[in-house]
Amino acid sequence: MIIDESSISLRFTRPPGRNFTELRGQTLILSTSDIQADAKLTVRPSRSGEVLPVGWKFGFIQLQLSETNWAYYKGASAEDGSMLVNFGASPARGADLCRDTEQAGQIWYTGAGSADSTKESTMAMPLPWTLPTFYFGDRPEGQYDLEFRNPKTKKLNRLEEVKLSMSFLTTLSMRDPNANFTHLRNFSWSLAWHVRRVPGNNPRPDFPFLPGCANSYSAIRTGPPTTALHRALLTDEGSRARNCNEVASVSTMHPAIEAAAKWQRFEAMK
Repeated sequence: MIIDESSISLRFTRPPGRNFTELRGQTLILSTSDIQADAKLTVRPSRSGEVLPVGWKFGFIQLQLSETNWAYYKGASAEDGSMLVNFGASPARGADLCRDTEQAGQIWYTGAGSADSTKESTMAMPLPWTLPTFYFGDRPEGQYDLEFRNPKTKKLNRLEEVKLSMSFLTTLSMRDPNANFTHLRNFSWSLAWHVRRVPGNNPRPDFPFLPGCANSYSAIRTGPPTTALHRALLTDEGSRARNCNEVASVSTMHPAIEAAAKWQRFEAMK
């Protein structure tokens, strides 16, 4: 069988776009518009009468490459203190790299919430076979409590500023019945939020965006990623790839916390 290179189509139908802030109860939500890329391709026979056997699979694999994720809090007065709750630098988080799947040990990305994010031959398929369109979709977000008790002053500190940025590498890939992977296309993309509370004691505070919050995405690149570590982690060579959902859950429960008995900025905020 032959993948018809000229038939491979991968394009952003909804590129990383606008970011939003929202209050849900006592929580600030940082969210973004849906991101989507569509893929199509055709498999052709390499000889007369060839069929596509059971077990070929096509879909997306995604790594998270980096994350900055901190929330800054201040008390009502300088004597109430200030603190930095750093989810991105949590000791429990470790290195940034992880594979973005629903559960540990999985390889294929299913964030689109639909079976259409992968295609698989479950019976012998006559060739040529043009796969139905399949989709990559994602919508990362962050959640932050509006108040946090300062461990040094024992006073409630309120949320003043949040910075969240993430970068990802995504591949359009195929796996043969012997579990050999080929990465046909790849692209990278990133999101950035940086918000600061409007001064005052408004019980429903506003958090406008600061400069530098633009999202971005690369051109679609042919073939596999150029970095050897990324290629290895995509398909779990050496079982080194951690699950992004587990990493995020642990770092949310065990953030790195710096507290001061006065108002101050912290080194990690630079």
